[in-house]
Amino acid sequence: MKIIIATIKSWNIERAEALQRQYEGVHDIVIYTRREEFTADNVCDFHPDYIFLPHWSYIMPREITDHWECVVFHMTDLPYGRGGSPLQNLIVRGHKETKISAIRMTEKLDGGPVYMKHALSLDGSAQEIFVRCADIIFREMIPRFLDDSKAKISPVPQEGEPVIFKRRKPEDGRITPDMKTDRIYDHIRMLDAEGYPRAFIEFGDHRLEFEQAQYLHDDLRDDETELSARVVFRRASDQPEACEESQKKTVLVVAAHPDDEILGVGGTVARYTAQGDVVYALILGEGQTSRSTHREDTDRETVEALHRNTLESAKAVGYREVFFADFPDNRFDGVDLLDIVKAVEQKIRELRPQIIYTHYSGDLNVDHQYTARAVLTATRPMADCCVETVYAFETLSSSEWNFDCSAQPAFCPNVFVDITGYYGQKEQAMNCYVSELCTFPHPRSLTGMDVLSRTRGMAAGMQRAEAFMLIRQRFPGSNGL
Repeated sequence: MKIIIATIKSWNIERAEALQRQYEGVHDIVIYTRREEFTADNVCDFHPDYIFLPHWSYIMPREITDHWECVVFHMTDLPYGRGGSPLQNLIVRGHKETKISAIRMTEKLDGGPVYMKHALSLDGSAQEIFVRCADIIFREMIPRFLDDSKAKISPVPQEGEPVIFKRRKPEDGRITPDMKTDRIYDHIRMLDAEGYPRAFIEFGDHRLEFEQAQYLHDDLRDDETELSARVVFRRASDQPEACEESQKKTVLVVAAHPDDEILGVGGTVARYTAQGDVVYALILGEGQTSRSTHREDTDRETVEALHRNTLESAKAVGYREVFFADFPDNRFDGVDLLDIVKAVEQKIRELRPQIIYTHYSGDLNVDHQYTARAVLTATRPMADCCVETVYAFETLSSSEWNFDCSAQPAFCPNVFVDITGYYGQKEQAMNCYVSELCTFPHPRSLTGMDVLSRTRGMAAGMQRAEAFMLIRQRFPGSNGL
């Protein structure tokens, strides 16, 4: 049997890959995580028996849905709960459990016939519920389609009067004074998941966002019970504002290894994306393989797991997309510099960024040095070059370990970006890199990252900052200063 799984959420991607390995040699399973890959031509060439769509947020083209059997997994007992934001609408209405409905995609939104349903508890945070749902979809529901391949499951029409859910907006996450404790708890937990705007209250010129809510006395859940929650404190001015398409900046971060794109510039990326700009990352090195005696000794799954960490962390700060070049880890000096330059030039041609962030050329790490040289070469300020500004960022456990200043001066920043309102996102993103984080006093630790952000902020009159060196900047004739 030939199967396509299309999904964009990290918890589904991980389980889809596990399913792919489980049925290797039995069923041919292809996984799509990017819309530009999931095309009608690719589907037609593959000719699937089923297309499974757990948490796919894009509109499906008719040339796919009209010709191929597409299965959607909806988190309500259909026809109850057709429409948007099913989890949040269920919790707001007081539901403690629901059913996952596997339905065939049709022109009618969430109105297709039902293949099967499976019970789902709504206990815990939204993230926990989504993970629980993914476990059921990939371990219970999809295997039923695969194991019953000889007797194909026939869907049956939905029965009952439809109840339509309205998609919730970010402003619906506001916590209001009339809410009782249990409702506040539900309000926080239902938005506490990757990629969702958190529940919040506004306090003067600031916004307090809440996550990780829990009762202090779990056995006594009533309006008198106290709650605890993690709070992210933002200035109201830091909230995203409408931005005309023509005013948006395109930013490219060129990093040597997975996690450098967060360590060096994660808070600044979150700030760019909050104001409506578009940020991409190009990771030149594969990561991990230098930790083995020989490159080929590192299991490919180890590298792929690291790349999944990268994609998960990218969502926390808002990268539009991450690209991997897969040059050998900590062995860039064994690669022709021209090959690295061409990889950078290709992305510059594709993405047309006005701003690029990359490593400091004086870092101890050889891959950082080659990355910096490649970027400078690829951004030569010729008449047709789209790149107006190039910044160098510092990388913990490399920039500060350049003790031989006779060979290359130490990193000396002259640009400081206030990330006070975005540090929480940077920390969340870095937490995704389980294999890269170390224990303090190692610089590449959460404590090390915290200390550096405060040190750079102190140097510029801010609570927290990221620091950069302006490498070059030019103002084309059509642009104002």
